Formats: sequence, C-alpha cells, structure tokens
Amino acid sequence: DISIVYGAAVSVGIRRARGEFILTTNSHVLISNELAHFLSLRKLEKDRFYRVFRYDVHRDVIKCTSLEERLNFCEKNIIQTYQETKTSPHGLAEHPVLQTLCGGDFILFSKERWQLLHGWPNLNNLAVGADGLLCYMAYLSGLKEEVLKDPMRLYHIDHKNRWRPLSKDSK
Repeated sequence: DISIVYGAAVSVGIRRARGEFILTTNSHVLISNELAHFLSLRKLEKDRFYRVFRYDVHRDVIKCTSLEERLNFCEKNIIQTYQETKTSPHGLAEHPVLQTLCGGDFILFSKERWQLLHGWPNLNNLAVGADGLLCYMAYLSGLKEEVLKDPMRLYHIDHKNRWRPLSKDSK
C-alpha cells in the first residue's frame, strides 16, 4: 500500500537526518520568501511544533522559469486556502483545536521529538489523517503548536490527486 510506504519512507528520512530540527513536506510545494526568512533565522524552539497554512495554487506555476516569477504567480493564482480550524475534530473540550488540515504539507519540530514519536505514523490509509494524528501526538508529548501566519505561506501546486474535503453533497 502506497500510504504505508510513504510513512515508512518519511520515517527513514527523519532517522537519517542530521539537523537539530526536521521539516517534513512534499515535493510539490513552494514556500514564501517570508517563511524562508523565518526558517533562516534559526530561532526555533524545542518545546514547539510549527505549522503554516496551505494555499493551493494553479499548476501552471511550473511554467514559470524563475523563483521570483513562481512566487509572484502563486500570490495571484490561489485556488483555495486552508486556514484556521475553529472546531475540534475529536470533540474533546479539554484539548485545544490544533491546525491539522493538510498537516503533511508542513510539520516541523526537533529531531529529538521526532525520535520520541518514532517518526511518521504508519497507517493503512493516509486519508484517515496520519498528519492530523501526528499533530496530536506532538501536542500530547508536550509540544505547543505554533502556527506561522501571513505573510508566511506554503504554496501547494494543484494536481488532480490532491486531498479535498468532502462536500455536503458527497456520498
């Protein structure tokens, strides 16, 4: 199953990584200059895990030749945004609402914490929310979530197989 292989592959990469902090992301994303600048400051805290909101952009961005051109295209061609979740997916009032939508696109915490959690959850189906589960695992292990806000953005290049929330009309 591809989802099991994905989780295992990410976990192998995490175990082999040498950095003090490790970011897991996808190959079909671009990060804004502001997010890159924040990461370059190296002011990450070990008691936090970092998230950023996702902006889906039209796949024509790949036709742009320079990074500057691609980032300008992204700002002007947003298809959908995944912003702050206000309701809990689990219904437990004693726990905060974490930003678990599209967690697989950007989740960052210390290598020490990745090792404690044994890497990415291996589930039979990524659609059941391995990324959201990972966010709650991080929270329950003692980390605080820090959501990096605008203008720090993660641009996700649209593709036909992207995750989409079920509509009210879906069966």
